[in-house]
Amino acid sequence: MQFLQLTVGLSGVVLNWIKSFLSDRNHQITYNGQLSAMLDVLVGVPQGSVLGPMLYIQYTADLAPVVAKHSLSMHQYADDCQVYMNMLVAAPKLQSISSQHA
Repeated sequence: MQFLQLTVGLSGVVLNWIKSFLSDRNHQITYNGQLSAMLDVLVGVPQGSVLGPMLYIQYTADLAPVVAKHSLSMHQYADDCQVYMNMLVAAPKLQSISSQHA
């Protein structure tokens, strides 16, 4: 929540509303007719929620500059983020690392 307060500038009632939306949640499943134990959900946004896309965008907003700083590439779609490296760039780095540990 500190991220939403410091980076996005949320405070007061709005911040408290989002905190209550994301906290004190639990999860339980049924498998083969058996009910699992109730477990606390410590991270994430409720699937299918209206706030999910907005919170994901805010949470990943600072990722692109970090990825670029390390000469990596990034692809984002919906609620997924993939960070990858071009193998033409990676191969010499990997060779250097492997020769150091040989």
